[in-house]
Amino acid sequence: MSFGLDLQQAIKNVQIAKAAHKSFKAAAKVGVSEAEADANCEGPDCDGYDVLRKKVDDCLEAQIDLKQKLNAAEAAGDLAATQAVSEEMAALNEQCTEFWKQEALGHGPVRVPRNRPYPDEEAFGFQEVMALVVLATSILFITHGAKFHKFLICAVGMTIGTFGGLFLTEQFGITEFKPKWGVSLALGLALWIAVMFVEQLMFSAVAMGIGGGGMMIIYSFVGHYIPPQPEYYMFVAIGIGCVAGYFLTDMVKKAALTLIYSVLGGVLLGSAVSFTFWKYHLAHGDLWLENITSNDVTLDLTQWPVLVSIGTMVAGALFGIWFQNKSAKKAEKEPLLKKGDDTV
Repeated sequence: MSFGLDLQQAIKNVQIAKAAHKSFKAAAKVGVSEAEADANCEGPDCDGYDVLRKKVDDCLEAQIDLKQKLNAAEAAGDLAATQAVSEEMAALNEQCTEFWKQEALGHGPVRVPRNRPYPDEEAFGFQEVMALVVLATSILFITHGAKFHKFLICAVGMTIGTFGGLFLTEQFGITEFKPKWGVSLALGLALWIAVMFVEQLMFSAVAMGIGGGGMMIIYSFVGHYIPPQPEYYMFVAIGIGCVAGYFLTDMVKKAALTLIYSVLGGVLLGSAVSFTFWKYHLAHGDLWLENITSNDVTLDLTQWPVLVSIGTMVAGALFGIWFQNKSAKKAEKEPLLKKGDDTV
């Protein structure tokens, strides 16, 4: 009886070896060896591929071990052992599936697109036009925001309304480019019109936008270091930020307009820089307006494009505060009447 089982196991081992040999031959026809892949790999993702390969090996080795346990359970007729192997296999598959699911979402060791295709490097369309508009708006806010507040207050409403529209369309699953931006711009225009009649509403919107946007960035940062959470957590976090911003409306209104415009300009400038990284396939464009509104996007501070984008936001805001304060002081020193103008 033992000899028969050993012979049967030997035959199975040969069949497994033949199947593995066929799979390796098939892989060789369509791909390259691991050594060739390592030799030809360039960029920051090379170490990430090593992690992925190790995960594949770990999962396969664990499955092979469980298969041997299953064979032993079959030979001994041990149904309890078979049940235990089944539970271990289910747990193993769940663990491996979760790892690859996170990699597919763009949260793994290799920076795959987070379910968002990279823009075409050669194309220049509406998305690129929007990036240029964001860039031009950021420069205007940083350099002359407070000076032209009477006119730019409406542009601030347009900016916050569009940002809110991008967030809402993302939550409702509107991913097509034209409907998404169309709805967002329409909401921005509605907020623009409201500002024309009630400026106080604008200050409330600015405060709520700062609170909600700030909480969104904080949530995205924290989300990178904790397990995936339900989407409504992001709603709750943003809602708390908006409520806090609303109650701080008077403080925001009393604050220097220079600060408001400089911060908004810095954020838009960093967002435009993030889009540039995304367009040329250097990063995911996590801080681009269209992407940061997604619950799937997190901020990995180990990636230099993210740090550069955040640094650009901070530098733009600080420069705006310095430049506009300097311009305001210079304007205050200028006399109301120049020499030669005081003639009777």
